[in-house]
Order: sequence, then C-alpha cells, then structure tokens
Amino acid sequence: MNAIAKLPLFRVKDSALVEAELYNLSSKHISDFETFWKQRLQNSSEEDSHWSWIDKFFKLSTPNYERPALECEAITQGLMILELDCYRSILESTKNLVYVDYLTIAPWNRRSIENPPMYKGVGSSLLKLAIEQSVALI
Repeated sequence: MNAIAKLPLFRVKDSALVEAELYNLSSKHISDFETFWKQRLQNSSEEDSHWSWIDKFFKLSTPNYERPALECEAITQGLMILELDCYRSILESTKNLVYVDYLTIAPWNRRSIENPPMYKGVGSSLLKLAIEQSVALI
C-alpha cells in the first residue's frame, strides 16, 4: 500500500512536526477504527460516536466517492469520505464540486476527549485536501 501524499502534523507531546501519510481507505484503516477508536468514541458524547465506518466503507465504495485516510506513526489518525460528482459549482454550473460527506479524527486527537491531544492538524489537513480537490474540479 503506497501513500498518495505526505502531510505534516504537529505532535503535541514534543512540539514536533511529524510526517503523516495519506492513503485510500482500506481494511487496515477500518481495523484501526474498530480496534483503537470505536470504544473511546462510543463512550463519548461526540457527534460521530455512532458512525459505522465498516458500513461507510462498503456502501460508499463507488467511483463517485474518494475515501482518504490519514496515518501517522502507523496508526490511522483521520478518515474522510468525499463525494465527487453530485454537487455543482454556483460559479460554473457545468463544473462539479467536492462535498465532504464524512470527516472524523481519532479520539486521542480531540481536545474534548483527550487534553492535550496527541496530534494537531488532522482535520485541517483533510479539509485542505477536500478544498484542493474541489478547486481542481473547477
């Protein structure tokens, strides 16, 4: 499995910039979610605590979706699902826009669950990717 891109994240414990790798969502990322994230999220009051990434992985696996996963230090830190061809630009109605269907970050990266978080910049990096994808489509 080869990384699509490399992105910097800020590791809080030592104030270091570390390299994260962007992949297409795979069973490895779903396994990380099930093993490391799920219980911590279900015990929280986070809005996405009930999401099933197994369901999302299989139901949203058509060509009009992209499913990036961000890993750092061999563990999945963030997941996102982008819809690529169902939304149109208001500037150019013949052009598609990217729509962020789902975005989530690991519980240990959320200040509301763990303070201080392990990494900062996971959600921002994924949103930046969505914006870049959307601009590329116009």
